[in-house]
Amino acid sequence: MAGRNTVGLSGARCADCRCFSRHGTYSRYTPWGPAKITRYYCRGAPQTFSLLPDCFAAHLTGTLVELEAEVELAERAGVAAAAPESHPRAQTPAGVGRRDAIRRLDRRVALVLACLAVIRGLFPELFGGCPATLCAMQAACGSHPLLLSLRCTDAMPLQSVPAPVGFRRRNGRTDSVRSHQHSRARDPPGGAA
Repeated sequence: MAGRNTVGLSGARCADCRCFSRHGTYSRYTPWGPAKITRYYCRGAPQTFSLLPDCFAAHLTGTLVELEAEVELAERAGVAAAAPESHPRAQTPAGVGRRDAIRRLDRRVALVLACLAVIRGLFPELFGGCPATLCAMQAACGSHPLLLSLRCTDAMPLQSVPAPVGFRRRNGRTDSVRSHQHSRARDPPGGAA
């Protein structure tokens, strides 16, 4: 676990480490069993942060290596052909519907391609001439587990790169969630809104 990648500080307004306090854990599914991810609360920000190991995808289930394998299979064989094999419940007795598997894989491919487009813009000297696809960027970089190696790169500004590689929220917001929530004040009297 690298120290600079462990806490996604998107939108944080507090640089004082003394404001952090432990906020419990949550379970995350992994191929080797459930993993406990530690959460901290910052009173200065005020929001919670996860200590997410480098191998996990941000805001998605699974690891970056598993995600890359799914997207690579989808690019080579097509989403409709790759979807049934890549779904985690494909081998269970209940199985999974074909439409659900295609929808899940299509969403994951779109998130990775959006992330790769941002990364290609951040590193034009490395990826400038290639399209923003996983296979093309793997060939240009010469690294097969591309997503994990990009996350571990020291020059990667993880706050600017969207999930699943970076920590920016999918909709592009980097401000506090609280600014988009309803007010804690009482409702106005009878219809005076």
